[in-house]
Amino acid sequence: MTRIAFFSQKELLSDSLALMLNIEEDMEVSYTTSDYKDLLHQSKKSEFDISLFIDSLDTTKGLREISQYCCAHPKTKVLILSSMDNRAQVRETYLVGAAGYVSTRTPRLELISAIKTVANGQQYFGKEAVKALMESGSHAAPSIQQIIQLTNREKEVVLLILEEKSSAEIAALLNISKGTVESHRHNIKKKLKVRSSIGVVKYAIRTGLAA
Repeated sequence: MTRIAFFSQKELLSDSLALMLNIEEDMEVSYTTSDYKDLLHQSKKSEFDISLFIDSLDTTKGLREISQYCCAHPKTKVLILSSMDNRAQVRETYLVGAAGYVSTRTPRLELISAIKTVANGQQYFGKEAVKALMESGSHAAPSIQQIIQLTNREKEVVLLILEEKSSAEIAALLNISKGTVESHRHNIKKKLKVRSSIGVVKYAIRTGLAA
């Protein structure tokens, strides 16, 4: 049985999807919430197979929440269901660790297939998402590969650097020490082959992570 958690601000859409998926013999929507902190708390108590983030990419905060969740719960696969199919968003979710990305316009059978694929430990990106990844990779493949080499925690730090957070602020937000943040900063610069935080920001803009 694949246990699924929903994170969405759109109650009607969540309810409709839950009814649709609960019909499947091997799927169960175990938890639905519109509160991100509540999702984090519940995920500690229950081991969900998949967390479905529904239309949660309206802001940089949404992307940071996905990155943070992937880091905090590596055994739970994150699948993005979004009404927005722009290239930057698909690339960003891929880079921060999401296992899949499908459109809200996706047919029912394809969504079910995506959930099963992700639950089996594979990635699933819909046709438009695959096209977006191929287009982004065609001109920035080496750069993207370097970002993929970052750990989920390092990606979180990069996103917070883009928000102009200091090391002390990042430490407080991620509940880690300032020294650990400095260590992450050092490793990020080494992996991205840049010399400063400004270099990290320029790199993120060039690859589309800051789009």
